[in-house]
Amino acid sequence: MAIPVPQPQTRPLPSEERNSGHSRRHAASRVAALAFALAVVGAILFLRDHHRHSTPQRTPKSAALDEVARVGDASITASEFRVAWKKRHPDGSASVAPNPSAVLEPLIQRELLFAEAERAGFTRRDDLLASWRAFVATRFHEERQALAPPAEPVTESEIAAHYQTHSDAYAAPERRRLALLQLPTQPEAPALPLQESRKDARSIHDEAVTEARNSRDFGPLAARHSIHQASRHFGGDIGWVTRAQAARAWPEEVAEAAFALAEPGDLSPLLATSEGVYLLKLVDREPARPAPLAAVRERIRYELTRARASQAETQFLDELRLRHPVQVFGENLAAAVPRETSVAHQPPALPAR
Repeated sequence: MAIPVPQPQTRPLPSEERNSGHSRRHAASRVAALAFALAVVGAILFLRDHHRHSTPQRTPKSAALDEVARVGDASITASEFRVAWKKRHPDGSASVAPNPSAVLEPLIQRELLFAEAERAGFTRRDDLLASWRAFVATRFHEERQALAPPAEPVTESEIAAHYQTHSDAYAAPERRRLALLQLPTQPEAPALPLQESRKDARSIHDEAVTEARNSRDFGPLAARHSIHQASRHFGGDIGWVTRAQAARAWPEEVAEAAFALAEPGDLSPLLATSEGVYLLKLVDREPARPAPLAAVRERIRYELTRARASQAETQFLDELRLRHPVQVFGENLAAAVPRETSVAHQPPALPAR
């Protein structure tokens, strides 16, 4: 019986053992990368399918009958388009072939800009909201007045009754025709002593008294002595003035003296003012007289028509106050007034020449 002899075990060389280990690890990493990629693709497909079923799809709305375009949720209507078309082609004709897109594009740009302004919160600014409210209120008021039925015409009997009741308001005021000498004071003639300046004024006054009977105005005296450029070459004659016109044109004491003269030819005393020394002569006078109805009929008709319109407007605003109660908060209003606000001093009105 033969006894088996054990065979010697062979071991792989070190280089072969290293190559085999590297191959196994490389294969394992490839399998892991492939599995990860499959997992990512699966997750994307799942999420897409889930989103498709869970989120409603926005489908474009069909155009309305009066709609030519839509920007977001804002419609551009056919009536808007026609208004823009008429502005572009006011006479109904065009120098070139009509291009609807050229008319539509500005409307689209308007809605794009408005939508972006709204998204940015620009439309919620206080100043824009106040301007919008003012625009709407003004437009509403204008169109309401335009559509309001015409008021009842003012009758001839109403005009006559108003004239009888308010005849003084339509009377022509008293008028005076005056001649004037304006003599320089010390600031106008600084080289003259004050006493000498007054002496010259008295001398001119005496000369005017002497020549008063020879001329209805101041004649050549005005050209020689007066500094009133508008009248000095016309004998000082300034024409007809009412009491109100005189008060606007001259210092108060001069205006009062002008209407204190009683008869044509009368002279005033010398009147020293900051603007010079005045000497007045009454050329003619015309007492106050009532204006005839025929001369003021249309003026009265206009005034009564305006009064009716104002009364109707006041009544309408009173109705609005009842419909929309108004509250004024006095303390808050006083606190809202800027502290630097001050009452401006108005300059005096220019004299009426």
